[in-house]
Amino acid sequence: MDKWVGKVAVVTGASSGIGAATCRRLVDSGMIVVGFARRENRLEELQKTLTGKPGEFHYYKVDLCSEQNIREAFAWVKNKLKSVDVLVNNAGV
Repeated sequence: MDKWVGKVAVVTGASSGIGAATCRRLVDSGMIVVGFARRENRLEELQKTLTGKPGEFHYYKVDLCSEQNIREAFAWVKNKLKSVDVLVNNAGV
């Protein structure tokens, strides 16, 4: 995983289950992770648990049923972090 340290990952469905666990693992490995999900309160809770870890965690509230919302979310990532190196499509629709 050393080659991924400092790289940017986007994880959909990040507010619970496999998505949250994936975020934890990637942040623990030193990646910069952006969690996408509808439940912002759960994303905030996850962010609190990941503070002080080797990587970074950011989140963006996204309804993946809305193409416009998806475009806004990726524009935010591009503006803030410049690129996406890994995309984990995990959201249940």
